[in-house]
Amino acid sequence: MKFKLQDNIPFSLHEKMRNRQTVPLIKLLEETQYYEKSKLSEFQWIKAKKLLTHAYKNISYYKKLWDELNINPTKFSSLNDLEQLPVLSKSEINVLFNELKNQPYDKTAIYNVTSGSTGRQLNFYMDKTSQSFSYATQYRGLLWWDILPLDKQARIWGEPLKFSLKHSIVKFHDYFITNKLWINVFNLSPQVIDKYLKKILFYKPVFFYGYVSGVYNIAQHILDKKTDVSKLKLKGIVTTSEILYPYQKEIIEKAFNCPVINEYGAGECGIIAYQCPEGNMHLMEENLYIEYENSSSDENLKKIIITNLNNYAMPFIRYDVGDYVSPLSEPCKCGRTLKLIDKIQGRSCDTVVSNNGSLFHAEIFDYLARDFKKINEGKIDHFQVTQKSKFDFEFKIVQNTNITKNGFQFIESKIKQLLGEKTKVHFTFVDHIPLEKSGKLRYFISEIKPNNTKAI
Repeated sequence: MKFKLQDNIPFSLHEKMRNRQTVPLIKLLEETQYYEKSKLSEFQWIKAKKLLTHAYKNISYYKKLWDELNINPTKFSSLNDLEQLPVLSKSEINVLFNELKNQPYDKTAIYNVTSGSTGRQLNFYMDKTSQSFSYATQYRGLLWWDILPLDKQARIWGEPLKFSLKHSIVKFHDYFITNKLWINVFNLSPQVIDKYLKKILFYKPVFFYGYVSGVYNIAQHILDKKTDVSKLKLKGIVTTSEILYPYQKEIIEKAFNCPVINEYGAGECGIIAYQCPEGNMHLMEENLYIEYENSSSDENLKKIIITNLNNYAMPFIRYDVGDYVSPLSEPCKCGRTLKLIDKIQGRSCDTVVSNNGSLFHAEIFDYLARDFKKINEGKIDHFQVTQKSKFDFEFKIVQNTNITKNGFQFIESKIKQLLGEKTKVHFTFVDHIPLEKSGKLRYFISEIKPNNTKAI
């Protein structure tokens, strides 16, 4: 679907009132997504050159660091020259917060804090242009699925634990102006889900948007209770903020009978990649310049390094977001020339350490859950694994599951097979697995210090 102004006048007025350039940027992005690769690279290089000049002149951290390294980015001649610059880490951003801000300070810049679901919150500023680009890339992704910016949505998201007048105003604005029905991911007990489903069926959203774990909980409840949601005619369910595992995608699609659309982003960067109807994840190259570093544990996985090309308030240049992906070289059948990635494998802290110190991605537990499903020795709906040491794992399973003795033995034997025979697995039954403060669910938690590991 192509964005047409006459069909989106309320949205256009809303964005103008918010002082965002979203509408003209959507129109631009609908053109650039079909640029030839050389033209798109030139588009990125023009932006990168301006950003580097700005950072060298106005950001004290970059000016000092690059001078010390005898690097003058204003003399760079191509995007490849960015490799000369050091990588920026999350920990550096928090420590050097003031030195990374634009001087003079941009009063229109928006202060934000990431959820810190991986254990570390991140404070940053984003200017209006960067925010507009981020929204525009997101709305463009929705248009790929024939979803308009102000189409009704059920938003499965976190809400403040205490009453907040500001959040109440946001909810009022979202319901009556931007057509969002909020579903609080912090309270998804079976009884509450039933109440939400009645609201959703009455509201008749065009699509869902929310945390993977929250949407999955609702989908699993629908299948368990055999709830009839056939009156919902959803164009899609956009899952975000957490890694979407295949078993979750399967359950969600089965419950709602519609496609699951994967959105990959980070609060400090905006949307990084969006899934097209062909099933491929396209990078948002007009807003971000993406580089890769080799992963020591898997030659097909690369650490993703991001430069936001439009945030002048607090430039993140060669920023290590902490994720691993698999770059794809083949073109997409949809015709868009934006580069592709596959196998988004989450934050680098999601690393399992074997008995001998070798590293594995926590996705191994997703594969374990899928294998367990095949042996028909019980049911695992929700679980959380905590690694206490190289040898000790706590496996939390929600109380309402019915797992046989053979089922427990299967889980333990598989973990030992992967991580070493000295591995001890402690099973704990719980009524529920608490969410992070952000409303996300962490399936794996490591209590091991990074320097106690070695890569394979």
